[in-house]
Amino acid sequence: VHIAVGIIILMTSPLAFVPGYRKHGLTWILGTAGAGLFFILMGVLLEERVTDQVSHGVSILGSVFLVFAHAKNLQHSHKH
Repeated sequence: VHIAVGIIILMTSPLAFVPGYRKHGLTWILGTAGAGLFFILMGVLLEERVTDQVSHGVSILGSVFLVFAHAKNLQHSHKH
């Protein structure tokens, strides 16, 4: 399940962030989203190599980055 959800997130996130970036042009939001995607991907890749606590913790950290980026993306998209 962890791998499937990670793949879905990696495939669908650009659908939200690219149009938002085109509206507001804020690269820091893309960077935050990219960091979130990186940590989620690392959590998936670390699966079976480290403890569940570590791999899930890394994925949760990425999710926090991604949720923050989504909130800011929406906020700034509505302004423009």
